[in-house]
Amino acid sequence: MKWTAQFEADEFRVTISATGDVGRDGFCGCIAKLISHPSWRPGMSVLCDFRSLNIGSLTKEDIKHLVESDQEFFELTKEAPSLIGVVVARELDYGLVRMWELYANEMHPGHNVFLEVKDALQWLRAGAQKRTDVSKYRQSSRSAY
Repeated sequence: MKWTAQFEADEFRVTISATGDVGRDGFCGCIAKLISHPSWRPGMSVLCDFRSLNIGSLTKEDIKHLVESDQEFFELTKEAPSLIGVVVARELDYGLVRMWELYANEMHPGHNVFLEVKDALQWLRAGAQKRTDVSKYRQSSRSAY
């Protein structure tokens, strides 16, 4: 599996694009490199473009292992959690990533899977706006006292 990360500061988002075959340990190194990147900021939205990734060979046990390996990311971002939108191209991949989403949301809410990039971006932007609105409210309510 090969992957790249493109940071989009104006959207407070990073886009991860991955190609090839994903294995049981496919993303273990990705997370460490991502959060140690100088452009990474806590709370950044993450768009995972996995439309060119071969996911179909993963088993239920592999999916659970991937979620467990994401624990490092969840721990490092718990103060400012990230929304993670995953885009896949095929219905089979959608079902497998949906299983990952359900397991991951039990530990760290904020994951969603899509078949269209535009839908994922809309969801990420809406979530980022809600977080901004809540943050503004918290700041204004603190200053009111």
